[in-house]
Amino acid sequence: MSNDKEKSNYFSHEDMYPDADILFQFKTKPINEIKNECLVVLDTNVLLIPYTVGSKSLDEIKNAFRRLISQSRLFVPAQVVREYIKNRPNKLSELFQQISDIKSKVTKLNTPRYPLFESLPEYNEALKKQEEINTLILQYHSELGKVLDYIKSLNWDDHVSKLYSELFTSDQIVNLVATREECIKEFEFKSQSNIPPGFKDKGKPDGGIGDFLIWKTILQLGALYKKDLLFVTGDEKNDWYHQSMKQPLYPRYELVDEYRRSAEGATVRFISFSGLLTLVGANENVIEEVQTIESEPKSQQPEKYVNIGKIRNRSMLLRSQALKKANGQCQMCGIEYEYLEISHVMPISRGGEDTIDNVIVLCPNCHRSYDMEKLGHK
Repeated sequence: MSNDKEKSNYFSHEDMYPDADILFQFKTKPINEIKNECLVVLDTNVLLIPYTVGSKSLDEIKNAFRRLISQSRLFVPAQVVREYIKNRPNKLSELFQQISDIKSKVTKLNTPRYPLFESLPEYNEALKKQEEINTLILQYHSELGKVLDYIKSLNWDDHVSKLYSELFTSDQIVNLVATREECIKEFEFKSQSNIPPGFKDKGKPDGGIGDFLIWKTILQLGALYKKDLLFVTGDEKNDWYHQSMKQPLYPRYELVDEYRRSAEGATVRFISFSGLLTLVGANENVIEEVQTIESEPKSQQPEKYVNIGKIRNRSMLLRSQALKKANGQCQMCGIEYEYLEISHVMPISRGGEDTIDNVIVLCPNCHRSYDMEKLGHK
């Protein structure tokens, strides 16, 4: 018998849906029916969103979280906390790069001297305005420099981390009671049988077990409280959602049924962060701001939006060739930039080759614009 046959799970459907006699009868409750009493669990991507909202929105988010905490309904899996701590430096680094890029693009005006026009009042007024503008630009550079210095000075005490240290205590952070050995055994079995979540993330450094540990924590909460639950997440992968044309439709029924079994008939629903803020009555402007962030292309998310030195599956020779070809400049805007990145002109998924002729060297800002254009967001 081959190794593939030995690894086959001939009864994977039975493992996914052990209670066949209940599957036709069980009906998931709508969100509006469960919103006032259900448990609320936050995913990692939700905790990272506040890094890109304004101060008023951050206050609104704080109030929403406090309201749920006061009702003993808000929970954060320990795995989410660990993933947040891991990704937090990436968010700060991304903000630093964006501000640096803006600063580098705002340059002084330099209108050439034309003796022929020196007698014209309009020309002299233009030169005067240029001098005023250049003075403002210097001040602008100085203030942005102070912002960059502030980011450099942060010692894990940024405003978002401070907020979470005030809000989240051991009452909200949920540790798994299962042992590592139990988790590994169950995850390997589910991954082998393509039982969600996590089996689509086998290429990650952790083998995809991160999503499984979060889901395992959700099941633990369901078993403890026997209550309906909202999982607040921006993850739309098809090991969380059934999809059509790469668009999420509804949660995988394997997950819905597994939660039902753990929580003795309760419902689990997935919702976006903006959706949660809508449910708790947050300000409409705040909801719109969060919706805008959620709608950004996934290529801008931390794991895919990376520095050239960390891009996977590209040879060191190709990186070296691309950088040498660009001569330290973004090949779209022409500006010299310390943190250059590369992108495929034709994506590998669409038949593009991983060769020097199919890559372009970009600064972070142009990289985002380039990805949006390729995805039809321009």
